[in-house]
Amino acid sequence: MRRVRLAGETQGRSWSLRRQYGFYTALCLMAVVFTIVVAPSSGPYFGRFYGQTQPLAVMLAAAAGGAAALWVLSRFGFVIIEGRATISGIALSAVFATVLAVAIVMADVLFRYPEDINLALPQALLFYPAIGLTAEVVFHLLPLAFLIPALGVTLRRSGRERVIWFAVALVAVLEPTFQVVVAGGGTGWVDVYTWLHVFAIAASQLYVFRRFDFASMYAFRLIYYLYWHIVWGAIRIPLLF
Repeated sequence: MRRVRLAGETQGRSWSLRRQYGFYTALCLMAVVFTIVVAPSSGPYFGRFYGQTQPLAVMLAAAAGGAAALWVLSRFGFVIIEGRATISGIALSAVFATVLAVAIVMADVLFRYPEDINLALPQALLFYPAIGLTAEVVFHLLPLAFLIPALGVTLRRSGRERVIWFAVALVAVLEPTFQVVVAGGGTGWVDVYTWLHVFAIAASQLYVFRRFDFASMYAFRLIYYLYWHIVWGAIRIPLLF
């Protein structure tokens, strides 16, 4: 496992902080453009997550909040992008995402999630990368940036790495709970499966984030979305309904 770096430390294959934030800015600009283009035709799907708030306003706030959270997290050795190491991170993300995508497709065949759970093509190609970046900020970056310093004060004798992994475990619970409680559509054991599945995604993503970088974690979500929401999303309607 790589040695955790201090903020701003550079070595070998690592990118400077300026280049890292340049990469993050490029991702945010991409998400903003995608949101502007797709929002007029996909308002109800944005509304499931954003409520009555304008999608562009949410995206801009998420971009700013993510930048601040990444600055805090850099003090604890988290990295935005790491150059060649990112390739390994994306490869591991692809393995995790593929296994989990197969699991959710099999579950969908068995008990069928709601018919309108996936946005149709071509809007899906822009919608999911944009909302995926917002999800990473809201469910992962901001909670971690708050919890790690807060827990470090109360659990200072536990050691920094233990505090970080404890915070990671707590943060991994957020997205599955949102999915089931706020956006869920199943009942009983279907909700239990959904919670466990999304928890596995979140935990795997956060591991990749700590082990590699943010770029690898975001790639994990994109790869999973490609399987589940885009490819299977185009197949499941004529096949299951």
